[in-house]
Amino acid sequence: MGQAAVKEMNEKYSGNTFEYKNVDISNEAAVEKAWGEIASKYKRVDVLINNAARALGKNFSELSLATYRKTIDINFMSIV
Repeated sequence: MGQAAVKEMNEKYSGNTFEYKNVDISNEAAVEKAWGEIASKYKRVDVLINNAARALGKNFSELSLATYRKTIDINFMSIV
């Protein structure tokens, strides 16, 4: 889905560069690596769209503590 959006944006707004990255934001090393790649490639980022969230569709009592913590980590860190 992200790749299709990038293709459409690059076609519609030629002269600009759009890129899609799929990053596990609960993994600090993965986030740092992705940001390092972006920063070194572009030097300046005008717009960053973050669409990270996790919804499990279960009651709290059905989740393991590890799953609950990872969900909170993803949903909190995605906006921070």
